[in-house]
Amino acid sequence: MFRDEERIFKDKAYRYFLFGLLAIAVSFFISDFIVSEIAKYADISGDLREAIGETFRLAMLIVVIFAAHMQGRIFASNWKSFVHGLLTGFPILAIAILQLVLSLIQADPGYFSNTELVCSTIVTYSLTGIFEELLFRGVVLNAFQDAFATKCAKTIWASLILSALAFGLMHLTNLASGQNVVGTLMQVIEATAVGLCFGAVYLRCRNIWTVVILHALTDLSGAIGTNARSTTDVQNTNVNAAASILSILPSIIILLGLTFFFLRRSKMEEMIEENHEGGIEASQA
Repeated sequence: MFRDEERIFKDKAYRYFLFGLLAIAVSFFISDFIVSEIAKYADISGDLREAIGETFRLAMLIVVIFAAHMQGRIFASNWKSFVHGLLTGFPILAIAILQLVLSLIQADPGYFSNTELVCSTIVTYSLTGIFEELLFRGVVLNAFQDAFATKCAKTIWASLILSALAFGLMHLTNLASGQNVVGTLMQVIEATAVGLCFGAVYLRCRNIWTVVILHALTDLSGAIGTNARSTTDVQNTNVNAAASILSILPSIIILLGLTFFFLRRSKMEEMIEENHEGGIEASQA
């Protein structure tokens, strides 16, 4: 048997991993099934259905969060941590805003004449940012961290990588919407890198709303850039034109570079020290 200080995982650590999988299944797959069943009997447009689906997924996720008593941990925030998170993730914020501006400039004029489409795009991708960050950074990343007996650089990286992989692999579901295999694999790889980068920002600031804003802006800039074409069509077009994983290599390098920068040794030591001091204060309370 390992001594307490030598243990890697907590007793019955598998429960944390199962909880992460359950949260993904309940809030994502089961809710999608329910919404698809409702859509069979209700005459709603595809854009409206997508917005309703995101709303329903978010609602189910919030139920899971409160049922697991994680609301205090996930939703705890203040202006100091929020500003700290924005300053930490400023490179991501700047890139997202630049892409959004370029997308607005390059978008077809007719796109903005469709008020319903523009509004549904903004609502849908804002809800997506909230849902995916609450799920994969708020629930999954924290659940994986809780599975480790101690907090050190190795366990922080392990929990971050596991949550990012879960986020990336979730995009395999796009195969069901008709997206081709190569395009989907590219999306999985890029989403995993995004998960690492957003997760690193969250670990630095512990403010979920910071990464929600970064995520929503990043997704919104890409959505408007499609000029009212579906994400699937654009992804497949990009794959056919590039025909290579090299087309996403620059963004992968940037995301991984930012991840390692955010979690450089000095900042990692600060995070571990803060966690140690917080544990002492909690035990004395």
